[in-house]
Amino acid sequence: MMWRLRLLRLACTVLSAILALAACELGWRLLKFKRFTIQAGIEDPHFHHRLKANTTYHFASQEFNVDVRTNSYGLRGRNPVLPKPPGVVRILMLGDSFTFGFPVRDDETFCSLIERDLKEQGYPIEIINGGVSGYSPVLEYLSLRDEFLRFDPDFSQDLAL
Repeated sequence: MMWRLRLLRLACTVLSAILALAACELGWRLLKFKRFTIQAGIEDPHFHHRLKANTTYHFASQEFNVDVRTNSYGLRGRNPVLPKPPGVVRILMLGDSFTFGFPVRDDETFCSLIERDLKEQGYPIEIINGGVSGYSPVLEYLSLRDEFLRFDPDFSQDLAL
């Protein structure tokens, strides 16, 4: 009979620890986690979420204070010219918040910096920033297949980590 009592106490201890950890996780998600997510975009039934076109988002914290603008396609940067001008090499960068460039200004994203550097060297190039915070390779593929091929990219690079 004594072993049953010990087993019951052990089960109650384990169950209490699991419930305490679950309560901590729930509290973290409800109270703190929202501070670290990018509150931008709209829900989308096909892509889960996407950036809203022609919108300016403001992000501020102790480390940064930046405005982010989207073009008429819901992407960062200038609108791609359609159809693609002759002689221009168009690169489409796919990815998550790193590609998107959170939390830097529009002209500080690595897509912008690479494009500017290559243009200064005389290359006729256009880089489209297709990064969306929270995107996975599956969502990037769907975006490429269903939306971004209309931009007629010569090269597409998935930069999801």
